[in-house]
Amino acid sequence: MTDRFTTTVPVPPSSLASARSLIAARTSPVSPAWMAALLVVSAGGGLFLASVWATEPEPLPARTNVAFGLCLVIAFSWSAFAVHGLLRRRSLLVHQRVIAASMGLVFSSAFTLLGLAVTIPQNQDGRAVLVGSTGGSFIAVASVLLVRAVAARRELNDARAALMESGPPSH
Repeated sequence: MTDRFTTTVPVPPSSLASARSLIAARTSPVSPAWMAALLVVSAGGGLFLASVWATEPEPLPARTNVAFGLCLVIAFSWSAFAVHGLLRRRSLLVHQRVIAASMGLVFSSAFTLLGLAVTIPQNQDGRAVLVGSTGGSFIAVASVLLVRAVAARRELNDARAALMESGPPSH
């Protein structure tokens, strides 16, 4: 019995060719140099920050310790992302874009919320406005990147579904 969910729709050859080219473009390997650069910068920055934090001569206030800790989490999260990208031989670029944009949105939101939590009670020289506007712009950019990455993933999944319905390529 066939219903509207299991019916196979024939896919024209022109859309198969465009689906194949889309998939080929989205599954090309990320340049290892870019991932290696991300790894070096994020791990180096994290190690530098950890050494600064560890060598403070006086005990730091609790909120400063929280800020240092969160910055280290962010730096080493990017390092883990880079290692993941380096270990995969043929990564799905669109999947990595979704992960990176999601990380950027989470980190930007955390920066903004914590920055506002610290600056609003102090209410000095409009610092809360500066933190809020800077963080808001980071959140806006990360949101746009995430929406675009999710749309690209949806497009790729649709192209893959079209290829799966058409069967193996004929040569």
